Amino acid sequence: MFSGLPRRLLLGVAILHIVFFCIAVFSCIGFPYALDWIEGGMVDEVRMALSGKPLYVKPSLDFIPFMYPPLYMYVSAIAYKALGAGFLPLRVVSLAATAGTFSIVYLFVRRESGSFYYGLLACGLLAGSFVTTGFVFNMARVDQLYLFLFLAGVYLVRFHPSRKGYVGAAVLLSLSFLTKQTALVASLPLVLYAVVADGKKSLYLIIPAIVIAGGSILLLDHIHEGWYSFYVFKLPGGIPFEKRLIPVFLKQELMGPLSIACVTSLFFIASQLSSDRKKGLFYLMFAAGALGGSLLSRLNIQAALNVNGPAYTVISILFALGAYDALEKIKSSAHDITGMFEKFAILVFAIQLLALLYDPLKDLPTKKDMEAGADFVKVMSQFKGEIFVPFHGYVPVLAGKRTYAPDMAFYEIIRESDGAIKDGLVNEIRQALYERKFEAIILKPSIFDDGLMTQEDFKQNYDIKQVLFYEGTKYWPNEIDGPEFVCVRKQGKSGELEPPNN
Repeated sequence: MFSGLPRRLLLGVAILHIVFFCIAVFSCIGFPYALDWIEGGMVDEVRMALSGKPLYVKPSLDFIPFMYPPLYMYVSAIAYKALGAGFLPLRVVSLAATAGTFSIVYLFVRRESGSFYYGLLACGLLAGSFVTTGFVFNMARVDQLYLFLFLAGVYLVRFHPSRKGYVGAAVLLSLSFLTKQTALVASLPLVLYAVVADGKKSLYLIIPAIVIAGGSILLLDHIHEGWYSFYVFKLPGGIPFEKRLIPVFLKQELMGPLSIACVTSLFFIASQLSSDRKKGLFYLMFAAGALGGSLLSRLNIQAALNVNGPAYTVISILFALGAYDALEKIKSSAHDITGMFEKFAILVFAIQLLALLYDPLKDLPTKKDMEAGADFVKVMSQFKGEIFVPFHGYVPVLAGKRTYAPDMAFYEIIRESDGAIKDGLVNEIRQALYERKFEAIILKPSIFDDGLMTQEDFKQNYDIKQVLFYEGTKYWPNEIDGPEFVCVRKQGKSGELEPPNN
């Protein structure tokens, strides 16, 4: 079956993707600074969890959590205790979850097709999406743990639709919901499938999921005095949908890089609906959930390519199963030119994989990034007092300083919360500027656009001392991101402006 040269070449490209992926993720996992804007804030949340203090509290200058449920933070806290401080423990959790995702993708296709060949093909396509999903597979983000738990639950629904299997799936899907709210949208079509396919037995999926997910909301809300729902539901629920991003998602992010895979996936679902309605319905609902969850997240104007992970994962599975189905149909046909059709189909599938090839070394941190990071920490270390660095979570700790709430978390509160909460936070920041609480502040000019502070308040109390700009770096203030400014408090009498109303 696998002796033909075209098949070996197709498998070779898939394996090459997996090798490139391993090179990319393992080469940067130990980078001691942030690979993404959110990583530092995530580390700060894990440190908060380890301190024993509540994660969800009234927004303040000191601490504001991101809009995610807590499971990733608490799992990462365990890794933090075992592996030590920094970004590494959180990335290890994400990479372990990614390894689990790849394993389930392989098992999914291997079990459905009976062939390791197509399992590796699916993993190859998923590995090839590393760049197009924003390099998220090993970052300190919630996405990979959420995806692994969700996919594990889907696997049980498909291959273990017993009472015990459904209870296990309910637990896994609930845990994915406790990692990222998107799991609720992604799981609903699967629940509908279970109801249609198994009737009353679906209650073994539905009831435990409601008890675990619903109970967790009530418990966490009680522990955090209502702030859990504020961050996890109210703030995200207030974000307006950007409908203009729908064609961006469909055309540029799915059909653009994955046009052949998308067509193959549709072919497979249609084929199964006509030949095995129950199986076809499962894959239709699986695709609807994963794609719907990614699309809903993508319509958030703040969202990045990382939210497309579930979409790429289900397409990778369907692509491999569609390739298997197509080649089996060609093989079973009685035409004299069957061999030609088979070679052509394999060539088309190979083109899809080849189109995703990338240089695994291109975006890795360089020596310049290490030197820039060391210089950034040195700049912070020169100040004896406290400093406010809103665009770099955790990094101040490396200079022996404490951290404060990150800029994006401030922005989420200022943009979406009600007047009293927003005004209280803005007044707290104004008060800190009025009192010249910080010896230094390191910021980008965009902070004034976010509404976090006004230029008038700032200039009355702080002066620019130094401009930070690192030429040729990828992960520090550079020609793409623009410079950051080291500002020191003015000497003499503070509070030349009217003090804020408390």
